[in-house]
Amino acid sequence: MRRPSLRVDRSTGLLSLSWEALVVPIAVYDEALERRTRGRICDRPFLWFPEERRFFAIPSGGGFPDYDTIIAANTIDGAFEDYWGFKASITTAAAQFFTLWRAAGQPITGAQPATIGGDILTGASTGAWGPTNPTVNKSKHGLYVAGSDTVAVGELLLYDRLWHGRPLLNTTAQQTVNSPAWTRYANGPGVKIFIEVGTVLAAGAHNWTLSAYTDQDGASGNNGGANTGISAAAVDRLDHSSPWLTLAANDTGVRSIQGITLSATIATGAVNMVACRPITWLPILGANVLVERDLVLQIAQLPRLYGDGTNGPCLAWAVMPTNTTSSGVLTWSMFYSEK
Repeated sequence: MRRPSLRVDRSTGLLSLSWEALVVPIAVYDEALERRTRGRICDRPFLWFPEERRFFAIPSGGGFPDYDTIIAANTIDGAFEDYWGFKASITTAAAQFFTLWRAAGQPITGAQPATIGGDILTGASTGAWGPTNPTVNKSKHGLYVAGSDTVAVGELLLYDRLWHGRPLLNTTAQQTVNSPAWTRYANGPGVKIFIEVGTVLAAGAHNWTLSAYTDQDGASGNNGGANTGISAAAVDRLDHSSPWLTLAANDTGVRSIQGITLSATIATGAVNMVACRPITWLPILGANVLVERDLVLQIAQLPRLYGDGTNGPCLAWAVMPTNTTSSGVLTWSMFYSEK
């Protein structure tokens, strides 16, 4: 007999496994969970369960093969975790990105780097929040996130803060960074870099260029091009109008940073260069209204939350206010589990 093959019915969106004249529908949602949390289901063999009249992918490694497994992990296996936090309001400007890393609240104000070589960040870092390190041979995933703010703040970005360092402001030469290897997302897929203001900057035109970095494919010596800075940028603001520095054409992430270049010196102030991995967006478009995101049923994202073998991720928030001059007081909760 021929080997079974997996195909998609374009008219219905159903996955089917065909073998000779046999065609058996596969439950679309359960297999979507399997694909999202465990990888490519079609790379593994299937077993036919007559009583269920369907094929099941043979599990390999951690992840959730179906919704029942999520419920069992949370209620029987004791894998459920949650976090409830708040951040005090900071001064902002409309349609510009700011981070809440330094905002007071729970967790407390985030630590600042002292050198350009910087610090690797984990769930144990001052200012971090998030789940514990995943159990060996299991993967941890976000299930739900919700937030409320005292103003209609706009867009919130949840990200994993991997590393930060402090570039100099008194030189226009390329500065040697040589960042350490990330302890999460080590190959750089989706890892972004941004410049965060730690102390208000003096006025003056300038731009930032990620002038030497290793991309997601391991190619070094890449130059991301110039990003216009913000004259007299305020504390917590990103010193560029986009959410992260541009990369070279076709690059999708950064494995490590070798050099950063500032086009003109800045008399006073301080900035942090941050490597992060975006996790998900949470829009808050009304004041004092709870906004919920079901990351399983609503958008089927189940973002994987990595650890370094000892500590969990260093989760943090960034915000792009739409029409306000403050971020308001943000309160949030997030649920996660592992299998």
